Amino acid sequence: ICELNLIDSMGVPVPAASMLCGVSCDPITNAGCRSTTACEINGVRTATHEAVTLCRSITSFPFPGFPCTDNSFCGAGEACVSSVCHAYCRIGVALDCPSGQVCSAFTDRPRLGGREYGYCL
Repeated sequence: ICELNLIDSMGVPVPAASMLCGVSCDPITNAGCRSTTACEINGVRTATHEAVTLCRSITSFPFPGFPCTDNSFCGAGEACVSSVCHAYCRIGVALDCPSGQVCSAFTDRPRLGGREYGYCL
């Protein structure tokens, strides 16, 4: 799957010269990726906010709350948000986050299968 019309996590259009290709995977369960890789949301289609996902290498096995500079510092099922690893979740699905946390929306509001994804905070 390759996409030319993308917006970044701050809602800014990515130049047309930048092409993003991905694979179909689930960022929460890691389904669609090998056990040595992690599914991540790597971009969003401009018109539909449908997420582009890919399987990336896991460089370490951190945990939610681990400091990070990008997603490569986080484990499977996690995203780097504000320099901290947070678990992926689905907006409106309370059981996706640990007790006391809520699913917070990403700025670019990515959707997979019609459901918006976020991160536990």
